[in-house]
Amino acid sequence: MSNQKSEYQGKAENNTVSTEDLILDDDEHDYDSDTQGKGTVFSGFLNLSNTIIGSGILGLPSAFMGLGYVMGTVFVVLCGLMSAFTLHLLSKCSHKIGGRHHSYGSVAHASVPWLSWFVDLVVIFNCFGAGVSYLIIFGDNMPDFMEYVAKINDPDSIWLNRHLWISVAFVVFGIPLTVAPRLDFLKYTSFLALVSVTYCMILVILFWAEPSAEWNPCADYTDESSCRGPSEAFNSNFLDIFKALPVYVFAFCCHYNIFGIYNEMRVQTVRSMDFVVSCALCFVGSMYIVFGLGGYLTYGTETKSNILLNFPLNTVSSIARFAISFVVAVSYPLMTHPVRSAMLHLYDIIISRFGSEEKSEKAGKIAYWVCTVIVLAVTYVIAMLVTDLGFVFGVIGATASSMIAFVLPGVFYVMQYKGETKDSAWEKVLFYGAWFFIAFGIVFSVIATYVMFV
Repeated sequence: MSNQKSEYQGKAENNTVSTEDLILDDDEHDYDSDTQGKGTVFSGFLNLSNTIIGSGILGLPSAFMGLGYVMGTVFVVLCGLMSAFTLHLLSKCSHKIGGRHHSYGSVAHASVPWLSWFVDLVVIFNCFGAGVSYLIIFGDNMPDFMEYVAKINDPDSIWLNRHLWISVAFVVFGIPLTVAPRLDFLKYTSFLALVSVTYCMILVILFWAEPSAEWNPCADYTDESSCRGPSEAFNSNFLDIFKALPVYVFAFCCHYNIFGIYNEMRVQTVRSMDFVVSCALCFVGSMYIVFGLGGYLTYGTETKSNILLNFPLNTVSSIARFAISFVVAVSYPLMTHPVRSAMLHLYDIIISRFGSEEKSEKAGKIAYWVCTVIVLAVTYVIAMLVTDLGFVFGVIGATASSMIAFVLPGVFYVMQYKGETKDSAWEKVLFYGAWFFIAFGIVFSVIATYVMFV
């Protein structure tokens, strides 16, 4: 909960109190009185790598299909370099402000106070989409898992119904953990998530290499042509390209969490953060290339938006399906909590401008529960209606992720450094590069969003 702690501390410094502050116990504000960070470069590397790698990796083989294996590899490298540049901008902004209590929201407030409402909206949309994707992944994987484990042959069986499993994840994990005020125990799931993704990557490699008949990726098919398709080096279809690119943006979007890592660094310098970012992006980018290439070269044009749906029904793939399903189910509240916090912050802004400045505890509790119900209901309904995981990844990447990764870092940097003299060539590169990413992010977001709905 390092990000949430930073938000509260930032509000305390600015003498503001949110609605959520009114209804949470004092134990929620677990402030560390020690101002000296304990994080090292290595721990920062591990934390940032785990932050970057998420459910988006499951859609990368499909994104490679949209670009081709050569273009797909090039764009992994390109997106990694672009993310490194904008993360450097955020590190510069955080270093200039100083202190150890930063968050994406507090830096936005320090850079462009009047834009804080827009940042809340972007966070809401980004986390909403990620929460929906988690429910969809659970609903897609568990029927295949049950079909193999329980040996179910009836395709109309209730146990093979994705809507049932989405509802199970929602009721068993979603509602209780979203209502829970603390999620401290979920910190242990981050290691499981990294292990699960690594395990899936190993399966992708083995199914591609086919070292033996046991690793036949089309073992469930009598006609292999319906399992595999041709693969291309380049794809010249404009629509396919722009539907695939947002998935890359979503896969590399970690900018919202960079401040939690910066806050914990023992040595808070831009250079040390650049080293952490460079190592993490190189490591994750290598995983993305292996995962995307392996999946696409194995299944070609038959690659699905969730690569686990391509895997044959056997023991090793069932382990992967169950592990990923469990991880996304318990990670769902990690998306709903930030959405609720952002909604309550927007509520505070509206009340402070158009209503009474003093908020009662009763009004705070009502707002809290209304926001909780809205978050749960909307994510559940969308997950039940949408079946294409790639579409969800694409829409998030084209809209919220583009704003978080490209536009807003540029805006923060320009607003903080616009009045300073640019003595060196690198300072000019940073300043005009920030302007470039503002323009690029807006144009890309408009075009990609349009293409996603064409």
